[in-house]
Amino acid sequence: MRGTTGSDVIEHPGAAADDVPTRQRIIEATVRLIVQEGVRSLSHRRVARSAGVAPGAPYYYFKTIDDLLVHAFEEAFEREEPGLAAALQAIAAGEDVATTLATFLHARLADREYLVLLNEFWVVALADERLRPLGRAWGQRLQQELSQYLDDESAAIMAVSLIGGLAQWATVADPPMTVEQLARVLRRGLVGPTSSSVCGVPD
Repeated sequence: MRGTTGSDVIEHPGAAADDVPTRQRIIEATVRLIVQEGVRSLSHRRVARSAGVAPGAPYYYFKTIDDLLVHAFEEAFEREEPGLAAALQAIAAGEDVATTLATFLHARLADREYLVLLNEFWVVALADERLRPLGRAWGQRLQQELSQYLDDESAAIMAVSLIGGLAQWATVADPPMTVEQLARVLRRGLVGPTSSSVCGVPD
């Protein structure tokens, strides 16, 4: 350790020269590699090279690849938090549930990196129980919020399931689904083919 005078900074092993903390650079590099090459390609050495940090830096912050994955996927879920919060506020203010969720989902589906991360997450979570709480927390939070505006808890679970399913379908859909198409799918799933009640707009 050295003294800190003027512009001196105490650095962890492998700290980057720019203003982005080394730990964050490592997480961002992990996300980048997952998107480009998939989870199976990950190693501490490859992450260090992609992050532009010393080979030992990823080991310093994340002892295992599982640790890296947990933090990388946490970041992926955090990316959607502002949009999700805005959508829930709009629904609370009386906006149509199906259309509001469709607009939120459409914006997220336009982010190819997010789509790849999300689908990689669900695949890896099948085998890695450490990741499952992240998925449960996301689904339960959305379910609890939506249950206030839908007929019952089952409708809220259906909405969460539809959002997850549509995110998977979007990886192969051609052409991409529009907001209107997404809203129709959500509305049909939530209220059925003939009802016009809970989502505000007739089917």
